[in-house]
Amino acid sequence: MLKLSHLNPEWASYRLGIFICLNCSGIHRNLPQISRVKSLRLDFWETDLIEFMKKHGNLCAKAKYEAKVPPYYYIPQSCDCLVLKEQWIRAKYEREEFVATRICQDPCSAGTREGFLWKRGRENRQFQKRRFLLSAREGVMKYYTKEVSSSARVDRR
Repeated sequence: MLKLSHLNPEWASYRLGIFICLNCSGIHRNLPQISRVKSLRLDFWETDLIEFMKKHGNLCAKAKYEAKVPPYYYIPQSCDCLVLKEQWIRAKYEREEFVATRICQDPCSAGTREGFLWKRGRENRQFQKRRFLLSAREGVMKYYTKEVSSSARVDRR
């Protein structure tokens, strides 16, 4: 379920119990092990599938599959490109990245991260490699202008 989408859905994934738009139905068709799609108007609906859809629906699916979406995660809107929508759908339903029972910790909230990033220079606008340290405990990201430098620039957000 994308932001501002599915106001007038014409399709449904009867395995997930959700109502979806035409574009999303195409993505769901590519996930047959997880999602099965039917047209609300063109396909025949068995009574047990209708009952399943009544019990579930988009709000129940959202509560389950979007329980732990990080606040920084971009949720595609109906006007976004198909690739963004597909990755969102795969993250939710195929990889179940945001379910409440997920055991793996989000790597971005794992305490400390260290690595390299590319930062654009002010004067010459060229990208330069910078070592960074992200600390959840301190609530800061530090990056170093030289690879072996001990003085860091601090970004507190």
